[in-house]
Amino acid sequence: MYNGLISCNSASNGGGIKLRHVSHLGLKFGDEAAIYGGIIVNNTAHIGGGIYVANSFSIYARIEGCEIVNNTAHNGGRVGVNYLGRLIINRSNINNNTATNNGGGLYISNISNRGRGSGSVSMHNGNISENIAINGGGVFNNGRFIILNGRIINNFASTNGGCVHTSGSFSLGARYYWGTASPVIFLNDATSDGGGVFHNGGSFSIFAGWIFHNTSDDVRLALG
Repeated sequence: MYNGLISCNSASNGGGIKLRHVSHLGLKFGDEAAIYGGIIVNNTAHIGGGIYVANSFSIYARIEGCEIVNNTAHNGGRVGVNYLGRLIINRSNINNNTATNNGGGLYISNISNRGRGSGSVSMHNGNISENIAINGGGVFNNGRFIILNGRIINNFASTNGGCVHTSGSFSLGARYYWGTASPVIFLNDATSDGGGVFHNGGSFSIFAGWIFHNTSDDVRLALG
């Protein structure tokens, strides 16, 4: 998809776009199902108000140069990524989305397909901002989430994880990424704990970047 407008749609999963079993479309290993440019706005769903990605196997879904705004879902106001879903985000803005439960901007699930893996998201550049949820105002991660560059700012959680609520694998920066990356997490707010990051289990790594000026605290580690 190049440019265009996807607006005012409703579905169980993926109010705007649903990408599932894309390997059945004749794509080869390493190919991409891509969205370049355009606006995805005012869509609703149970998971992934804007976009839902699942079961994409060896095919990557890519969102580049997109505006995804004002979408609503129970989980993942903007994007829901479930079992074996693999998503790359580059130069895109995820703004003003709402989840009535978890993950105002992104919802990355640990739900596997017969044990074959959870969702995975890599953010190369862009902004996740002004999203709202109960947990994980910007991102709720139970799968795998890597921020190589970009900003996650001004998100709100009414409970934990104003920016990111994670119990999966979470990395800020990357050990072998040689670009001029400086991901930033700031000015996010949580009513209870982890205005920046609420770590509730799984792996948590910081290789590069900044976490600052978040309330109630920048990082909260739930140990034990």
